[in-house]
Amino acid sequence: MDIERTWSRIEAWMATNAPEALNVLRPGISATTLRALEESLAVELPEALRRSLRQHDGQEWRWPSLIEFGILMPLEMMVVTSRENEQWGAAEIADAEVAWWRRGWFPFVSRDGDCLSLALGSSGKGEVWCFLHDMDPMHSVVAPDFGTWLERWADELEADVFALDGAAGAGLIPRDGQTSRLWPV
Repeated sequence: MDIERTWSRIEAWMATNAPEALNVLRPGISATTLRALEESLAVELPEALRRSLRQHDGQEWRWPSLIEFGILMPLEMMVVTSRENEQWGAAEIADAEVAWWRRGWFPFVSRDGDCLSLALGSSGKGEVWCFLHDMDPMHSVVAPDFGTWLERWADELEADVFALDGAAGAGLIPRDGQTSRLWPV
């Protein structure tokens, strides 16, 4: 999968349809920074995510959101959120039939306590999982891997699924009558 080409498609759509969105994309990070992070976490990130982070280290935490009311998380936020959720989830595992959070999930989109995460290590094979915290909790697979999910985002932008909603302060949201497959609900 050509992650750089996928990002070029996303950036081209934004330049034409939502130039404000380009302004919130962060610059990419170095391969050295990525390797250091992987060593400190004792995890190997999927190649598609690594290549994506080399293009853009997520977005700034400000309007417009880029993923249906959600923030494409910078790497540092991914790490912090993963660690926090593992700590909270560990406390819940003993008391719950269904684990609130699974060890090895690595979030990359945040939306009001909900997130999209990669299942890494013993948790999975790099699938994109959705975690909805208010739904007892709800977990579901959204895409088989990060590259597929990123390409789906580019496809949906080009198919005119999204529009920039400045009035609600939301950012990129599905147009009336359109449904996105980036989130399960």
